[in-house]
Amino acid sequence: LILIATGIGWVNVSIFAATPSGDQSAIWLGIGSALIGLTLWVIYGLASTAAMQSPDAPDILQWTGLQGIGAGIGCLVLIPFTSIGTDIVFT
Repeated sequence: LILIATGIGWVNVSIFAATPSGDQSAIWLGIGSALIGLTLWVIYGLASTAAMQSPDAPDILQWTGLQGIGAGIGCLVLIPFTSIGTDIVFT
């Protein structure tokens, strides 16, 4: 994870140099969001592993189905945030 974070920083050094200081806050927001996403993905992997290694672990097909249902519900919750700041026109 440290190597990934270092690589992200290394690649973006030139972007920071060429970006006006007013726009750098958006870059920092993007990098912060990427790091939060990476952290959540690691936590998810650890929690999934712990759940599947417990004595009363669900069947692999049940676990996959439960994850799919959870992802579908999560997508429905996040859909309104995909069009913030844009006009929605119904024809």
